Amino acid sequence: QGTDFEQPIHSLDLSNFYEIDMQWGCGSCPHLFYVGDRVKYIRELLPLCENHIGEDSFTIPEGVHKIIIAELEDEISELESIRIDGQVVLSEFKLEKGEKIELAVSSGQHIEVFGKYIPHLYTERNMPTGRVRNTIIHEFMAEKYNTWHAVAHALRS
Repeated sequence: QGTDFEQPIHSLDLSNFYEIDMQWGCGSCPHLFYVGDRVKYIRELLPLCENHIGEDSFTIPEGVHKIIIAELEDEISELESIRIDGQVVLSEFKLEKGEKIELAVSSGQHIEVFGKYIPHLYTERNMPTGRVRNTIIHEFMAEKYNTWHAVAHALRS
């Protein structure tokens, strides 16, 4: 909600367990993966676009031949458009939990994503959510990548 927080760091103490519950940060979907020699998690897309349209962009690094945009959580990602080097390659598209888009890309290409995500439920403040993001990303990369339903096939760059 526009507020910054600071937490001093101290020496690792294995008798303590800390969990930061940012609540709003756990549902910033969709998630971006690069595919080169392996699948690599990059970050959340449209992190500030809960329930309102916004934009996000990135440039493809060397060694990446495909990107995956995946909806991993209980929400809907509504993508107005995805542009590669200014050209619209996908428009008016929805992703629900368990769906992904795979796009063929080349290094140096500039990708722009316009859209929003809509959570199904409001997260209650007392619910433990701190480890959810890491768990769902691990499951996608380690166990489910090949079995998830592909809702769009790779577009050739």
